[in-house]
Amino acid sequence: MVFQNGGRRRATEHWNLGGESIEIVSSYQYLGVELIHPPPRLSFTKHVERKAQSAKFALNNIWGRLFANPAVPLKAKSEVFNATIRAILCYTSPSWGFQEYAKAEGVQLMYIRKLFRLPKFSPNYILYLETGVDTISAFTLEAHLKYLKKVAHLPDTRLPKLIAMEVMRSGVSWAGHLGRLATGLGVIDGLHPLSFESIRLQAAEILERFKEHKKQWFWQRAMDSERRGQPSDDVRSDPHVPGENLVDVIEEAGSLL
Repeated sequence: MVFQNGGRRRATEHWNLGGESIEIVSSYQYLGVELIHPPPRLSFTKHVERKAQSAKFALNNIWGRLFANPAVPLKAKSEVFNATIRAILCYTSPSWGFQEYAKAEGVQLMYIRKLFRLPKFSPNYILYLETGVDTISAFTLEAHLKYLKKVAHLPDTRLPKLIAMEVMRSGVSWAGHLGRLATGLGVIDGLHPLSFESIRLQAAEILERFKEHKKQWFWQRAMDSERRGQPSDDVRSDPHVPGENLVDVIEEAGSLL
């Protein structure tokens, strides 16, 4: 199949391979991944949205039997969430993990709010700071970097490596994003020049700085809110737990890590 690159297709435009006609499409599903090509680039947004819906369905399906059971330790609940719900959500994340998706983050945030019976308006940055949980984007970025390091060890004749080398040469897709990310995070040399070797040497630092950047940003949001003198926007009473606020509820339960 061939992706249509936007606009109207000319009547004379046809693609053939080995004497057979190739279909021109705007989307295609391969191994459970819905690939969509709205101009100007390939997008995984619809795929992530579909996986987020599936993850939420699975979470709600087992909630009463596991997550709502007070006899199950909090650590066990977290391990089950990561092994099942997050696994559904982050399916094929080595391919798209270089980007952040609000829909993906929303699944984990929904889990935290529901687990601690917190109101929907609980600020996201408070949830991350009080639980100590990494963002989904940190998990998917790590998966993406691990995949690239595996590709680096493939023979030069393998298709995944040939494609990765062309992406790096062109500076598009994940290659361009990783370069900008490394530069923005202050990584030495900022992955320049971009190569399998520079990724191998700096992957750990990129991931560590990415996580630290997120934590600092969350703290900044919390301090900005406090300076504005609006604590009610950050810590509100949980209607299900009279007299307790969301920070107290989480601190009493302990860290999810």
